[in-house]
Amino acid sequence: MNRRKYIIVISFLILCAVIVILIIGLTNKPGTEERQYHYLSKNLQDNWLSKNEIFFYTGSFFAKYNLDSHKITRLSDYLYIDGGIISPSWNQDSIIFQSSPSSGVVDFLSTSSDKLNYNPNTPHWWKYDFNQKKLFLLSPNKFDNCTSLEEINGEYLCLSEEENNGKNLLTLYNLPRNQKNVLVKSGETINGLSIQNNQLYYITSNLKGEQSLHSIVGKRSEVIYKSSGLIRTFQAKDSSHIAIVSSDLINDNGKGSADSTRGKLTNQKITLLENKKVIYQETYNKPNSYSYKDVVGAIYISFSDSSIYKADFDKKTIKNTFLPSKEAQDNTNYVFSYKNQLFLIDLNNALFSSKKYKKPELYRDEQNFDVNNDNDINALFWIGPSQEGARGVKLHDSSISFNTYAEQLDTLLKNEYFEPSEFNLFWIPDEGVSISSYPNFSLEN
Repeated sequence: MNRRKYIIVISFLILCAVIVILIIGLTNKPGTEERQYHYLSKNLQDNWLSKNEIFFYTGSFFAKYNLDSHKITRLSDYLYIDGGIISPSWNQDSIIFQSSPSSGVVDFLSTSSDKLNYNPNTPHWWKYDFNQKKLFLLSPNKFDNCTSLEEINGEYLCLSEEENNGKNLLTLYNLPRNQKNVLVKSGETINGLSIQNNQLYYITSNLKGEQSLHSIVGKRSEVIYKSSGLIRTFQAKDSSHIAIVSSDLINDNGKGSADSTRGKLTNQKITLLENKKVIYQETYNKPNSYSYKDVVGAIYISFSDSSIYKADFDKKTIKNTFLPSKEAQDNTNYVFSYKNQLFLIDLNNALFSSKKYKKPELYRDEQNFDVNNDNDINALFWIGPSQEGARGVKLHDSSISFNTYAEQLDTLLKNEYFEPSEFNLFWIPDEGVSISSYPNFSLEN
């Protein structure tokens, strides 16, 4: 009798285990895990990840978010830049960007270029130096025709199109010496300029939509990798070891397009190169990809389903360090890991973490700003309601400087327990209120 009861109990336990396994199998996709993301910050426009910091633009100043301290540091004064910044190129000390002026709109860039005797309505290239808190207009005579501009070892690399024949040029300029050197002249489309480990890389596209990755060593260009379609992302550990994600995607106009497949599963091929030779290659059916280097120089490939792979060049393979989330992250821009945490930046430029971080007790989210109660009726400015993620700031008095306006606004927001960087602001001077040029600017020619 006891033996019979024992068999019944064991059978019952086995049945329960089978039911639990079936439930898990029905509620979770194979190789996925449930993961909750917690809000950290927002309005990280034009962001750039560098080791343990995220550099970004708020619409009114440059800043960085520290992943260890969760502190935000303002890197610039408040700036009045109409039309935002175009084609930003970051480093630890400065940012290069192109302006997008509107005819008749007076801002820091238009007034500064006008005072330097250049057309204020023409898009120019600018550099903001974080250490000097200084704005530089970069030689319009040399750089206005550049479609992309990068700084490397104190020199400027300009991507442009040669007049008459339409060929693409990569030209290196040394401004102090007034020297220029054409490094590349190509009949193929050049895009994807990148400087990694002080090494220049660029991508070309032919008429079939096939892309190739090149590097420039000294004054010589060489092909590193040829893809039958789109090169989505790449990251160099050093000059000999590179991780590349590519796909066979070719769109109707003959050029690969990552945006056309955003959020969709696409065959993406991870390739590891050692001295230009393939040492590992495997294709995954994944959504959007991203690559990055961590604080110790390891290379990672991430996908917007929250899965992350580490490139192991020594063992000639990759290692899956994070499984994808249970639900697809359709609104994800990119994902990265730091100190065994996952961080996610969505398409609205908000930052999330897989680990919950406690905000300051009195912290208030930007969306809770009350225009009637949080504005100061005695102030000479007025912060308006949020419209499509941005807030207009009306400036009432022409007798005070823009910097005075900005610092008063910054103080008001902090006193009301808001984080100023979370406000995407644009400036609306009243009639008769003029905005002078940025007080610290010069021409780099």
